[in-house]
Amino acid sequence: MVINPPSSLTFMELKESEFFDLIEGKRIAMVCDDEYCSNTLLHYFINRFSDTKQVYLIIYSDIKCRKLKITFDSLFKIKPEFREVVDRIKIIKIGKSENIDFGELVTFVDEEEDIQEIMVRLKNTINSIDNGSLLVFLGFDLLVYLHDSNKLFRLMKDLFTESKTFMEIHFETAFKSLDMASQLFDVIVKVERNREFDLFSSRRTYDVYVYYSIFPELPPMVLYKIDETDVHTVMYG
Repeated sequence: MVINPPSSLTFMELKESEFFDLIEGKRIAMVCDDEYCSNTLLHYFINRFSDTKQVYLIIYSDIKCRKLKITFDSLFKIKPEFREVVDRIKIIKIGKSENIDFGELVTFVDEEEDIQEIMVRLKNTINSIDNGSLLVFLGFDLLVYLHDSNKLFRLMKDLFTESKTFMEIHFETAFKSLDMASQLFDVIVKVERNREFDLFSSRRTYDVYVYYSIFPELPPMVLYKIDETDVHTVMYG
C-alpha cells in the first residue's frame, strides 16, 4: 500500500514541548519529498536538541556524507555559529572510506562487508551509546536499491534495540508499504511540498504532518510549515 496524505488534518492545541515529550525514547520516521526539506528539518532538530542531548548521525554511504558536507558548508556561511554545534556531533559512518569532513567520527563500518555483518556491528555500536541520546539515521533509503526488501526489513527490525532508550529520527525519501513502516516506527511524519502554494510563488514551502502514530494524543495533524530554510511550528508554545 502506497502512503498517501490523509484526507483531513487536525490542528490541535498541542505544545511543541508536549510533542517532544511524546516522542522521547521513540522511533520516528521522517518521510520527505526531497533532500531540501529533510536537510532543513535536520538542521532544526540538531539545533533544538544539541544542548540537551548528545547527537549521533548514523550515515550510510560516502555519497550521503558528501551531500551533508555541502549542506553544512552552505549553512555555515549563513549561520557561522552552527559550525560549533556540528563539531560536537558524533558520527557513525558506513562507507568505503573513514574520511569525514564534519563532526567526530566514532565508528566506521566498511560497506563492502556482508549486509548482515554490517547490521550486527551497527547494533553493537548503538548498544554502547548512552541512554537519552538523539540518533539520526541518514542515507539508509539507499539500501532498498541494493538488497532484497524482505531481507532488509528483517535486518532493520533486528537492528532496533529495545534495551536502550533513545530518540531516533530516521530520514527517508519514500516508503512503499505503510504496513511495513508502521511495524518499524512509532510515529510516521510526512513532509510534502505544497504544490498549490508553488503555483503562485517561487518559494519552496512544505507541510510537515503526522501520518501515523501509536499515540491516541497524536492523531493525523499538522506540526510545522517549512518556508525556504525556516521551520515554523503550528503547535502552541
